[in-house]
Amino acid sequence: MNTPDLPINEVSRLEALHKLRILDTDPEERFDRITRLAQRLFDVPIVAISLVDKDRQWFKSRIGLEARETERCVSFCGHTLLSEKPLVVPDAHTDERFADNPLVTGEPYIRFYAGHPIHAADGQRIGSLCIIDTQPRELTQGQIVTLAELANLVDYELIKPAAEANEDGHGNHAFTHFLERVGKVVSSRQKAFLIASVVFLLVCAFGWSWKGATRDAIAAVDEASVVERLSNLRGRLETELNARLHLTRGLAGFVRADQNNVDPDRFQAFADDLGHEMTAVRSLQLAPDGVVQYVWPVSKNQKAIGHDLLGDPNRRIAAQKAIDSQRMWLSGPLELIQGGTALIAREPIFVPVDGEREEQFWGFATILVDMPELLAAVELDTEEARSRFAIRSVHESDNKVFYGNPEAFEIADNIASVALPGGQWEIALTHDSEGKSFPALLIMLLILISALGAAVFIYVLLRLPSQYQRAVASARTALEKANSLFREAIESLPDGFAVFDREDRLLTCNQRFRDFFETSQLASLSGIKFETLLRMTVNMGIVELEDNSEAGKAEFIRQRLEQHRNPGSGGSETKLTSGRWVRSVESKIPSGGSVVSYTDITELKTKEQEIQLAREKAETANTTKSAFLATVSHELRTPMNAILGVMNLVQSNSDLSDENKHLMETAQNSAERLLQLLNELLDISKMEAGKLELEMSRFSLETVIHRVVTLAKTRAEEKHLVLDYCIAKEASLFVEGDPGRIQQILLNLLGNAIKFTNAGRVALNVSLDDRDANTARIRFIVTDTGEGFPEEQAGRLFKPFSQLDSSASRKYEGTGLGLAICHRLVTLMGGDISASSVPGEGATFEFVIPMAIKQDEDETQATQTPPRYQLPSDCGKEAVRVLLAEDSPANQVVFKAMLQKTGYQVDIVGNGKEAVEATEKFPYDVILMDIFMPELDGIEATKEIRANGRQENIPIIALTANAMQGDKERFLAAGMDDYLPKPVNRADLLKKLERWTLADLPGK
Repeated sequence: MNTPDLPINEVSRLEALHKLRILDTDPEERFDRITRLAQRLFDVPIVAISLVDKDRQWFKSRIGLEARETERCVSFCGHTLLSEKPLVVPDAHTDERFADNPLVTGEPYIRFYAGHPIHAADGQRIGSLCIIDTQPRELTQGQIVTLAELANLVDYELIKPAAEANEDGHGNHAFTHFLERVGKVVSSRQKAFLIASVVFLLVCAFGWSWKGATRDAIAAVDEASVVERLSNLRGRLETELNARLHLTRGLAGFVRADQNNVDPDRFQAFADDLGHEMTAVRSLQLAPDGVVQYVWPVSKNQKAIGHDLLGDPNRRIAAQKAIDSQRMWLSGPLELIQGGTALIAREPIFVPVDGEREEQFWGFATILVDMPELLAAVELDTEEARSRFAIRSVHESDNKVFYGNPEAFEIADNIASVALPGGQWEIALTHDSEGKSFPALLIMLLILISALGAAVFIYVLLRLPSQYQRAVASARTALEKANSLFREAIESLPDGFAVFDREDRLLTCNQRFRDFFETSQLASLSGIKFETLLRMTVNMGIVELEDNSEAGKAEFIRQRLEQHRNPGSGGSETKLTSGRWVRSVESKIPSGGSVVSYTDITELKTKEQEIQLAREKAETANTTKSAFLATVSHELRTPMNAILGVMNLVQSNSDLSDENKHLMETAQNSAERLLQLLNELLDISKMEAGKLELEMSRFSLETVIHRVVTLAKTRAEEKHLVLDYCIAKEASLFVEGDPGRIQQILLNLLGNAIKFTNAGRVALNVSLDDRDANTARIRFIVTDTGEGFPEEQAGRLFKPFSQLDSSASRKYEGTGLGLAICHRLVTLMGGDISASSVPGEGATFEFVIPMAIKQDEDETQATQTPPRYQLPSDCGKEAVRVLLAEDSPANQVVFKAMLQKTGYQVDIVGNGKEAVEATEKFPYDVILMDIFMPELDGIEATKEIRANGRQENIPIIALTANAMQGDKERFLAAGMDDYLPKPVNRADLLKKLERWTLADLPGK
């Protein structure tokens, strides 16, 4: 059996219980009514209102129990006290806390117990309302709430004023009435003034007698304070001064340690270690044979070197006396030639002589103690200290006072000695006359003021009852007015408004709040708990729920209660069965209650639905546009593949005349321009849809620049332009980014520069803007000597389909997409792009983009090595069998021609179904699979080939004119191994075939 623990507030809890004076009182109907109600509601044989005392639990009201009390150590209610939550024990036999409890194993044979804490006025848990059964059972959530409501009723009965139930009520009322009568008698102006006058005379008499006693006490305290302060100062001065004088002993030890090896460098090092961290050390010196030879620091004490202490008439006697007595020799404090005041201490040094027992005189160790700094260290550098303290030296004949007021030594009781190694100082302290004694007139004035203050206080105090009554009446009027204003204010609010107290009971609400819930019953439900109100609205069908089952209702109530108890900033939204929407916003108030406002957001929700519908329409239109672009891309790229392929094959024929070659070059340039236009349209479409993604990889920046310049150089040479480029050494980095998009930006900018420049030069400069350990900001600048443009038109350059000259007779062709794409790509990379120009002198385009630095020499070299391909014959393989699935006859001819005389043997089929049948008849080395084909498309054909099992490892390369975002990923997910977008050039095709068919051959 587990004995209930004591609450941490047990002492204050018992005080609150005993203050109620309810223990061992007779039964009362107001409590018995609650226990009878609980028995009917829960249909249990035993109900009790239990109060837990120090060693017992006592029942104020009980049904089904004979005993009036039980021991606390076996009580269930003792456990209930430990938490604000109700304690529910469905089956005591299976609960290890109570299984062997004597109340379970014996009378009253408890099997089920449920108890809720009850409280005193200050919130202390003093007992419980409990229901008990002799059979196991469970409580629903609704029953637990009901038990809590009944416990709240017990709380109310415990703390409410019940004069009819309290025999002391009449006595308290009589005492209060007596105080009111006395107040009326003494609170009149005349009587209050008379009493205040008597108090004034009494305080004056007491003050005069107090004056004499206080004067003597102050004198004694002042004398003790002077002695204590003098003693503290003597101790600090003695400690600080001796700590510095003893540095001479350190210098003496330095000499004795190696008297034959004392040189300036060793001395300076030792003296610096000895004195540099201690304040007030003016100088350290050594005087062998009495002649000063070593000083520290040298710069400030150079003049002391060579001073003969034994030869100086003013020093000889004192020096000889120090040698004879072998004791420290003190001088000063003295005014120094180099400025300042210092105490000089000289310690005679004696060293042993080889072969002799006695030591001989070596010289003096000297320290100069700076007096201002020493006095500052002991806090004697203030004006107040100089006026009250005095110090004199007694190691010299004249007992000279060198600090403070000499008159202090006239008071013999206030003198203390400061012991020094070679002498003695005395320190004196005078009384602080300021503020310690008061003139008699001032004391009398204070006594009169105190007496007057006491009299005024008594007068005001006696006048309080009448003033209090007037203040109460005024406050009551003001409160009624404030309440009226508050009610008018909340009624004028456009939102529903409700206030709940710290116990979560409804205090007040406005009509708008009641209108939201379409019930007038709330007008008479002031004091209802929020949870009860919530359950009422759910059960009355006011709130529209997604799940109207009992479980759905319970979950809604749970979530709403959680929001109410832990309100967030956004509030919650609820739909009513009337079709309206309300948003509730709640906030806690300092008193522990909460304020809830309900706003009708039906119109807002309607707008949101309209916006959602418009968004769905826009997304549908965007999807349609994407599908249209995909179709256009496919339909244009399919014939473009044949056109470019045939022209490439024809150009490779060396039998063409110069005129035919020129015609073919013109046709190819036009086709490539058409392909570029198609790519730009697709790019701008992806950007507008937010679907353009960068393909990040590691690459050499220098390699990309070389490739760009090589591609642009041909067009520059055609116009007889000079194309220069410069890459700063610090910008030749191996970085991570999208090399294809960077190449696209640079080709666009260089192409524009070449197009608009008829003579002169075009230049590309690449430099490092700034960098840190992981990131570099690279600056690209493209300049030309072309026509330029007005500066005010620079903003139009980066807008889609925008050209500075859009007339029908414009000089240069173009769509106006290139610079717009450049701007969006640079922005996508996290950079900035700008343009500037002087008309007639040229233009400058520059952009800066951040890129991650990747240092990998092997990969750098690999990137800088231009890619090449090998044929099967180069690897010693006779033939590679290739299956081409392509429905376009033109493309069939092109692909077959591209692979002639390459060692790749091609079989051609016209759709996906034929491709599946072909793979079942012959084991091909690789399959080139078009995507859009009749009967069976390339994706489905690939799935069937993979499902067959016999050709599950054969490489399948997708051939498609689709170039939209996600196409490559979709093809790879279908089981294809790689991807070639149309139009396909011969070199790309051979590289791809090499990768999948020749990579593992020995000759590779």
